[in-house]
Parts: sequence; C-alpha cells; structure tokens
Amino acid sequence: MLVTFTESGLDNLMVDSKGAIWAAGIPRVLATRAHILDPVKTPYAPSSVFKITLNIGESSFYGEKYSVQKVLEDNGTKISGITSAVHDAARGRLFLHGIVGESLIVCKAK
Repeated sequence: MLVTFTESGLDNLMVDSKGAIWAAGIPRVLATRAHILDPVKTPYAPSSVFKITLNIGESSFYGEKYSVQKVLEDNGTKISGITSAVHDAARGRLFLHGIVGESLIVCKAK
C-alpha cells in the first residue's frame, strides 16, 4: 500500500509509461469546493501537481520507499482548480484540467 504525505489532497492519480505516479494536488480543499460550486463567484482555486517515484536515494535505506516531488504549484490565477494531471513521458508534456475548467492546459515537463 502506498502511504505518502503531502500538504495537499491528491486527486486522479495516474501512472506514466516510465512508472511514475502523477497526481493533481488540491492545496486548499474549501477554496476548490467553492470554485467548483460557483466558478463565477470564486474564480480562483490553488492548484499543484505531484510526481511520486520509487526512492533510490540514501533515505530509501531508512524506509522511505517513495519520493514525492511537487512539480507545479499556482495560487489559482494562472492554473485554477486542477483535478487531473496526465503526463506523457514520451513527449515530455503534462496535460492539466479541472472539473470546471474551460480548456485543457498543456505544459512542457522538465
């Protein structure tokens, strides 16, 4: 069982072709809820994206099996209310969308 700690709630986990787990992060759950219920009244909700991989670093010896990396974070003014993050490892692209999003956001992954 995967148990890892982030400061965000995680939504819609997916595994890319290299075995990394990608997840949309919801840093402020109540702000995201308000955004979903009334996106006109609450146009912004903070968003983040996490990448979870097997830990091959020194801390893996001490029981830290997974490495969690925050790869994207926004206060909601540019990327708002993300609920899905899909990584295309072959093309190096990250596709983001929110439940009330009007468009698909495509980022170049580093």
